Amino acid sequence: MKPEIMIDLETLDTRSRSVILSIGAVKFVEGDETFRETFYERLEIDPQLADGRTISQRTLQWWNEQNPAVRDEALAPDRTWPSTAIHRLSEFIGDTRPIWANGPSFDCILWETLCEDSSTEPPWRYNEVRDMRTLREESGLSRDWKPLLTLSDVEGYDEHHPVYDCMVQIGIVREARRRICEPFTRKGVEGNI
Repeated sequence: MKPEIMIDLETLDTRSRSVILSIGAVKFVEGDETFRETFYERLEIDPQLADGRTISQRTLQWWNEQNPAVRDEALAPDRTWPSTAIHRLSEFIGDTRPIWANGPSFDCILWETLCEDSSTEPPWRYNEVRDMRTLREESGLSRDWKPLLTLSDVEGYDEHHPVYDCMVQIGIVREARRRICEPFTRKGVEGNI
């Protein structure tokens, strides 16, 4: 099976021109319960503000209410220039398709607008993006269902770290696919399709 990729952003607003704090991406292969490669960058904030990207007071308040370790990691000073992060993510993605996100109308759109700010093409085309939320809903998984991840998978990551969130979202994609495909793979059904 070909690898797929999940992306996740952490931001300072919920609008399409939000400042992006960080991006995570994880490669995975269906049928293989491990996670392949991971990608993580924290982005410089000032150049994004100079490009007219936004910060909301409500989102800042939300970050202040998070676990201090999570907040400190998200807001740590060691950051990458947006154009460098764009280039590095494009290299990481390469020809891996499809691109999954919890909500492509948020994560993917924000990254695409960041690419526009840098006069760079996004590393995917419009028809290569998949929506984890829709898959979860269609499979009947509840909104608060979360996969069991091994400690070795998530060691060093916490909730609201984009790599951790990608791993959770990949677990949801795997379970949703299993639930959708299960009726077709039960004994007696396979030959009738």
